[in-house]
Amino acid sequence: MKNKIAALLLAKKRPLQLLLTLTGAFLGLLIFMGGVQVYLNINRLIEKKDMLGGDYLVVSKKIQLVNTITGKSPSFSENEIQELQQMQGMESVGKFSVGTFRTKIEMDPNMAAFAGPALKSDFFLESVPDGFVDIEKEAWKWNSASDEVPVIIPSDYMKLYNNAFAQSQNLPLIPESLIKSVTFQLRIYGKGKEWATNGRIAGFSERISTILVPQSFMDFANANYGNAQDRKPSRLILHSADPTSPRLARDMRSKGYELNEEKLRSSEINNILQIVMSIVTGVGILIVFLAILGFIQYNQLMAYRSAYEIQTLHWLGFRVIQISMPYIRFILQSVSITFILAGIAVWILQLVLEKVFLSRGFEISNPSPAWALLAGFVISLLMAGIGCFSAHRQVKQLSK
Repeated sequence: MKNKIAALLLAKKRPLQLLLTLTGAFLGLLIFMGGVQVYLNINRLIEKKDMLGGDYLVVSKKIQLVNTITGKSPSFSENEIQELQQMQGMESVGKFSVGTFRTKIEMDPNMAAFAGPALKSDFFLESVPDGFVDIEKEAWKWNSASDEVPVIIPSDYMKLYNNAFAQSQNLPLIPESLIKSVTFQLRIYGKGKEWATNGRIAGFSERISTILVPQSFMDFANANYGNAQDRKPSRLILHSADPTSPRLARDMRSKGYELNEEKLRSSEINNILQIVMSIVTGVGILIVFLAILGFIQYNQLMAYRSAYEIQTLHWLGFRVIQISMPYIRFILQSVSITFILAGIAVWILQLVLEKVFLSRGFEISNPSPAWALLAGFVISLLMAGIGCFSAHRQVKQLSK
């Protein structure tokens, strides 16, 4: 009986009109789910450590004319440091400590004979809390009984030496493995005293562009050879959960702070990506909304064409829910087929995107489009719910 009622009520459906309606729903779901999936992929790439600048930021204040006149560098107060620590997404804030003593570096005589007299000059040292250093912690220890001071230099320094300075001065190229095996002498001058100790290159940092020593060594050297005056930090290192956040860059600019320009460009890229993905997702939602309207209109027209049959069945004693069930089942089947096809298309899209990213050297972790499918499923439920409600209401009106 159910099949006969369904055949009777759905006999006047228009295949072409139905195809256009389902195509609109498919395209809307595909654009919406595809936009969500692309957005998640890009977010995964951005969130990967050092993908767009890493999760560490170095911040300083702009140099003003008054700093040039007074000779005082701009520094951060405790209140300003507290404000930074309370920013959304900020995990920790570290202070740069500057050596307030004179430093000279003298290369080992054997190494000097190999690399030339250029490897002997004045030096400067800074430190940050040990938790901000990107080398193994075991290689970053020092106390007053230590024979050597571990030193970190920026990776860019070695690249500049090998790719520019060494070639222009006819000096030999030095690989990182060799420079790590060489010891040198650090000479520290201050308070009328001189102290010499050995140093070694413990690693190369991509994170911080300065010459670093352990915080324990800096505290010892400043206390014994440096200026006793307590200096406020002129630079800070920030550990942020989202260093490319447009809001973070905006807040930093509003306070007059300076970040690495590469970090700011990363934030702008992230902002543009969010805008583009929001527009794409919005267009998908709009098309889905139009598809819902198309479903409603199609179901209304299909019910109107069977108005006589609906009224006759109602006069014969069939309840409204029994008459509307063929339309409801038809809507659920149509939406299910549309969602399955769109889900398959998004899955294929993800596989294509994964290959494209891999071909360009980017690896996407956890590439499953589960979240996009879940979002599409929710939209499909909404579409089916509205369509079923509309069909039931239409049948109820026509059965009177």
